[in-house]
Amino acid sequence: MASLLNTHVDKVDWDAEIEVQLGNKPNLPRVRRDVGNGLTIALTGGTGPLGQCFLQQLVSDPQVKKIICLVRTVGDRDLQNLSPFNSQKTQIEEADLPSLPPDDILSEADCILHCAADQNFWDGYHALRPTNFDAAKVLAHVTVRTDFTNLSGTIDIARLQDVAVAIARSITSRDYSDTVDMTVIDYPGSERISIESLASLYDALLQHSENQSVAKLPTKSVLF
Repeated sequence: MASLLNTHVDKVDWDAEIEVQLGNKPNLPRVRRDVGNGLTIALTGGTGPLGQCFLQQLVSDPQVKKIICLVRTVGDRDLQNLSPFNSQKTQIEEADLPSLPPDDILSEADCILHCAADQNFWDGYHALRPTNFDAAKVLAHVTVRTDFTNLSGTIDIARLQDVAVAIARSITSRDYSDTVDMTVIDYPGSERISIESLASLYDALLQHSENQSVAKLPTKSVLF
């Protein structure tokens, strides 16, 4: 233990860490959404407690056509037969965040719901960074195109099930004809990203009718 405590840890440049180049040219083209046949939602962290709550809500919602579950390979587990994903609506895609599946898979998504997190806090920031931080940045980049509207999240104060119900309701009540959305859930174990250029949108976004279920939660909703 003493040797571990004496191990040199590189100083973190937080200004560089939180910088997100959202102005870069995105890989995905702008696609006009036709959601008349149902929404396609991309979900990370679906095997965790929060992700499973969201998955249950989305599977039971008739407005959701497909849930693309990005799942990390662990040992010899069968990704196609994980108990939370036993639904005809779910499509399992192997993804070890921050690595993502091919662009054509995520281009189907009307919304990216990101709640994956590494909760092993013994190894320090650099060990948590790929899943808890870099993943949010690469997913944000996926959504950067001319129809991108907002990047949002929720701090854990409300009950887990209440958060899942409210966010799922918010997702399925949006008009996706010209927009794409990404929701970053800041539940225990996840890292918040500071994007000052979006912070001014916070109050206006909560006034949108589709966000009222989130605004009413006993929680502080913020832009990350």
